[in-house]
Amino acid sequence: MATVILVRHGRTTANATGLLAGRAVGVSLDQIGHDQAAPETGSQPCP
Repeated sequence: MATVILVRHGRTTANATGLLAGRAVGVSLDQIGHDQAAPETGSQPCP
């Protein structure tokens, strides 16, 4: 049986302004993105 792993990123500062940043340097999760990611991993957001 195959294993399927789903990964979803949280909202970034670029997403919030409508910018498509891809892998742009300096784009990080905003507070909503941290809140979205924390329940899935059970961990605290990275500083």
